[in-house]
Amino acid sequence: QFGFMWGDLNELDYPQKYDCIFLNHLIFYLENQTGTYTRLKSYLNPGGRMITTWGGLLLAENLMTLLCEHAPEEQKLIKAHFMELKKEMEQREKELKQVFSEVALYKYPAVLHFETAKEMVDYLEPVAKKLGVNISDGMPSFEKFLEEKFMEIGEEFHIVRDGYLYVCKG
Repeated sequence: QFGFMWGDLNELDYPQKYDCIFLNHLIFYLENQTGTYTRLKSYLNPGGRMITTWGGLLLAENLMTLLCEHAPEEQKLIKAHFMELKKEMEQREKELKQVFSEVALYKYPAVLHFETAKEMVDYLEPVAKKLGVNISDGMPSFEKFLEEKFMEIGEEFHIVRDGYLYVCKG
């Protein structure tokens, strides 16, 4: 049996226990991760699993490299924001391990392709904000930088990212 539920995780009332609960890129929007994990764990059958995914650090790291190359004067600030993001990711994993007895991490790569530098900038903007940079307003020349960079190396507009898939058991 398979089904979907839609709504606020902290307000949903689950009518039964489940063998598996799956959360897709939801973790960044939870205010109280530990509390939510604990609540979801209570809805699992014995031996049940919670599977959650979220984007890994590779996209932010690759964007950090591009931003530092484009704006070397901002390098220290950008790298400091990256370290904050890395600590936040480590804390989220730690919270999973506090609630669940077993937590297995599987990383998977993905290459994101874009038709234009503008499309790439639009996609990367939320990640850049986490690195303390506004690439659409604060760095309008970043799009031109990307066009020149990719023309120079003779490749399409693409960036490599990774995803994290956590399988958590009771």
